[in-house]
Amino acid sequence: MTETPRRLSPLAWCLLAVAMIAALLPWWRNHNYLRDLYDYGLVLASNGHLDRGERPYVDYTTPIQAGFLGLNWLIERAGGGTYAALTRGGAALIAVASLVLTLMLARRWPWWAALIVGTAVTVASASQHTILWHNTLGVCALALVSWAAACAPVVRRVTWPWHLLAGVGLFLGGINKLNFHLVALTAAVAWAVRAGCRRQAGWGRVGVTVLAAGVAGVGLPLAVELAWTGASLQVWLANVVQVAAGSRLGLLKDVWSVHFLLRPIHEYYGELHLPQVGLMGALLSVMGLAGCWPRRAAVEGWDRLFVPVAVAGTAAAGAALLATNFEIAYVGLAAWLVLVTSLWLGFAGPDRRAVFVAGLILPAVVIGGTAWWSAWTGQRSQFGFSDAPRADYVPAENAGAAFAPLRGLRLPPDLMLSLELFEGTLPDPDPQGRRPVFYGAGLEFVDRFYPARARKGEPLWFHWGTSYGPPELARLGRELARDDLYEAVFILQAYDVWPPELRPVLEQHYVKDLIGPRVRRWNRQYGYKVNLADTLETLAQLGGNVDGRMLHLQRQPLGIRRTTDGRLLLGTTRAAGHVLLRAPSYRFGGKAVLDRLPGAGDGPLSADVKVIVHGAIPEEVRWSGRLELPAGQQSVTVPFLADGHGKQLLVWITRPEEMAGRVLAGVRDLEITHAFEQLGEAPRLRDDVPADSPADPELGTSLFGPIAWRPQQLVVRGGWATAGGLALPPGGELWLHTEGMTGEVSGQLVCADVAGTPPAVRVLWYKGGRVQILQQGWLSRDQPFAFRVWTAEPGGWIGVMVEPTAGAAPAVARVLNSTLIP
Repeated sequence: MTETPRRLSPLAWCLLAVAMIAALLPWWRNHNYLRDLYDYGLVLASNGHLDRGERPYVDYTTPIQAGFLGLNWLIERAGGGTYAALTRGGAALIAVASLVLTLMLARRWPWWAALIVGTAVTVASASQHTILWHNTLGVCALALVSWAAACAPVVRRVTWPWHLLAGVGLFLGGINKLNFHLVALTAAVAWAVRAGCRRQAGWGRVGVTVLAAGVAGVGLPLAVELAWTGASLQVWLANVVQVAAGSRLGLLKDVWSVHFLLRPIHEYYGELHLPQVGLMGALLSVMGLAGCWPRRAAVEGWDRLFVPVAVAGTAAAGAALLATNFEIAYVGLAAWLVLVTSLWLGFAGPDRRAVFVAGLILPAVVIGGTAWWSAWTGQRSQFGFSDAPRADYVPAENAGAAFAPLRGLRLPPDLMLSLELFEGTLPDPDPQGRRPVFYGAGLEFVDRFYPARARKGEPLWFHWGTSYGPPELARLGRELARDDLYEAVFILQAYDVWPPELRPVLEQHYVKDLIGPRVRRWNRQYGYKVNLADTLETLAQLGGNVDGRMLHLQRQPLGIRRTTDGRLLLGTTRAAGHVLLRAPSYRFGGKAVLDRLPGAGDGPLSADVKVIVHGAIPEEVRWSGRLELPAGQQSVTVPFLADGHGKQLLVWITRPEEMAGRVLAGVRDLEITHAFEQLGEAPRLRDDVPADSPADPELGTSLFGPIAWRPQQLVVRGGWATAGGLALPPGGELWLHTEGMTGEVSGQLVCADVAGTPPAVRVLWYKGGRVQILQQGWLSRDQPFAFRVWTAEPGGWIGVMVEPTAGAAPAVARVLNSTLIP
């Protein structure tokens, strides 16, 4: 529907200002906050690459176009280099879109209609984000092109303002996002062809228009991107076309489902107040057909062909944009509204007011209202997994000096805790300042502050099926398996989901832990793995007597490393590392080891070790010492012993900066010599321990036979009572709690008279993380295995464990004597 343009009244200008403020309100409420940096972190990461002189497509691959990334880089630099500056780009897009789109429509429509539709498009797109985002910029560029082309389809001097707007839209779209831009180019060409068919312009003028659209929308954007990045056309196509198209064309089949009409395809952002986005788009198209259908066939005969074709085309394009953008559905619906609006601008006359209001204005009110509320609540911009109240959010720059560029942003306290601990968990940088780490989903932005080792052609975005197709997955798998490339992999815990090509590689070469509550770290084991959850394996590999489950590795952990003489230890080559003994103890010791790394030269080396009380403020040092490796010597071992006073102890290892890459420092043979009695369940020294059997007096009767002594608690796992004693299958256990008692227990184990090989057994004593294996061996069918076990100090648990060997027969236990007394 078109009317003669008229000057806007003061009231219209005032309402336009009100609408612009309303569109900016969601940005004002949310621009200082993020729940995580999964999306916007890509812009931050790219800005870091650009600051270092690296360029998109060439130094790092990205389906996100270089022009969009460059715009954000310029916005940030112009505003002072902080996140606050970056958000001003989002505010500028909202303000400009609200003003320009409304004024464009006001040249053809009543001001109230222009205001409603222009504001609806703005809040459904630009207001959904708090920074300049490529999907919302794509909607705005599409509006500039399709609306200007509908009003001035061919090049004429008198309509130059429309052509200027279309040219700006074509250029911005050409450097921004391909799918929106292809629709915009198609719209510009289609309007020009219609003008030629209807003899509104000669075909020469149509050709000039198409050529101008090609220059503004293809030639110039492509020339700018190639010149700035240094990429070839082939490299540009591989990034912008092949990566995105290969992963998203398959989504188009969902357009034909009923689900598409009633629910968004991409439901990442929670329940929408208008979930029937597909149905709303279809309604817009149907009403557009009704309102634009020509009534006078003799005069407008060509339009009886063009209108249904245009309606079908806009419906197909709108549905495709909804389906192929990993975005909140309001943005795709805004693009659909833009396209239908262009039909009303180009086809409809002034006599269709009722259909115009019912078919476009009222849907625009519904779309704008629901989209505004979504933007206000931050349904898209505040997407994330933290449940912390906004009042508890913390300034992001408080995470450390390296995070100063995040000034102006507040993050949830759980994410902040992880970021505050982050620097201390990183390997040392090389001389170029880069670290041997890989940043996964949600942490790509950290590369800006702690650059990872440069890999030419590495994807900017860590996303399976888009940036990482089969070739990229295969390459990453090979790199993760190498011993000389990555020491650690970092990823937000919420996104720690790996494709089958990579998960086995990680589990083979890395051990996972947490940095604070939100960041998952996979720490390289250099081919040496010790399952700390299996205490018996821990003792066999690392020596000592400490339950491996009591060794807590987090923040700046020690890893499993091997010295040059073949010993395994908990060690590090980084500037610092620690291990926490979670079991409170009174006396704790071990051996500190300093080993010379290959290529370290023959000079003297050193590192520092201290044992402190965990969490004590001020710091309580229980033992400290310097490890000094004389010139020419390969390794030195220093014993240490600390009084724990019944508290948790932390072993810290640090080395001087000049020792970087020269020494391996660590500890092994950790021992508790005076344990703290901890109440609770019987020890579980393996992951696959059977559940506790229900309490049954018959179990005690079978175990103790005629003797009257009983422990405070008897725990049986997998066993059953027999006339000859307590039977324990492979993997079975029995535990006697001797709290406050001293003395010894003796008895025997025999192999059950059933089929199967004789099992291996262990007899041990356990207290507060201290494990003393007193006897172990294989049972025999010829004679009993006599055992005698005593309490190394008052209290604790006496245990008998049968090895979980396949095909082994059960063991039968009988206690023959006990001298345990309080």
